[in-house]
Amino acid sequence: MIKYITSDKAPEDKEVFAILRPYVREWFETGFKKLTPPQRLSIPAIHLGKNTLVTAPTGSGKTISGFGAIINELCNLEEKQELKDEVYCIYISPLKALINDVEKNLITPLEEISEIAKKK
Repeated sequence: MIKYITSDKAPEDKEVFAILRPYVREWFETGFKKLTPPQRLSIPAIHLGKNTLVTAPTGSGKTISGFGAIINELCNLEEKQELKDEVYCIYISPLKALINDVEKNLITPLEEISEIAKKK
């Protein structure tokens, strides 16, 4: 089990995939050859309930790491019937990138993960 994260000791892909719900893991494995450093660092931190700020260059996978980790945690709560009607995440994005972030990195993954989960 991953207990803490530091930038000089990022977990390996297999460690990160082990904390994801099977259908979320399949979505990541199908869509990406391997996880990026921001993904390997932020997904476990979010899973541990840490307040997490991800900063990295454009195109490094930071948005999908945040959305993917939160989607995973919400699915986890729903499966345990512990999902409440409350705020679990605050996502901050530059206004210029917001529409793309929501469409490409939130709506599309939600639809694709939902389809994978239906098959399970």
